[in-house]
Amino acid sequence: MDKSQAQGSLSNLQRATVFAKGLVMGVSDSVPGVSGGTIALIAGIYERLIRAISAFDLIALRLLIRRELLQVWRHIDGAFLLPLALGMGCGLLLSANTVLYALEHAPIFVGSFFIGLVLAAVLLLRGEFTLRHSPYLLLGAGLVAALG
Repeated sequence: MDKSQAQGSLSNLQRATVFAKGLVMGVSDSVPGVSGGTIALIAGIYERLIRAISAFDLIALRLLIRRELLQVWRHIDGAFLLPLALGMGCGLLLSANTVLYALEHAPIFVGSFFIGLVLAAVLLLRGEFTLRHSPYLLLGAGLVAALG
């Protein structure tokens, strides 16, 4: 976490970057079966997103009850979540009709693009798996092959 994140603020460039990542997440969320979480992983914000969402806890509630709004904002990483959520909302609103049109008229291209995103996520995660995960990986691959 860099200094601006620890202080609960982001520079304009950082806000714009987080907004853009949210925009792409929102676009991907408008495609059935595709997760914005995959985009968050590829964009390198997945862990921070999970930490921020996990911060909606009893500590945040206590701070909110005591009306310590600045501390709540910092605790939940609001400086990150707000531009991300705005970007996701804009992405969903702007892409819903476009993605539906693309799915109707160019389903192979849309499917290929999102399969590429999933493969990119797999490549990013390959270092996370060890030999003891092998049975689970094989089971998952078998399920994908059987269902897909």
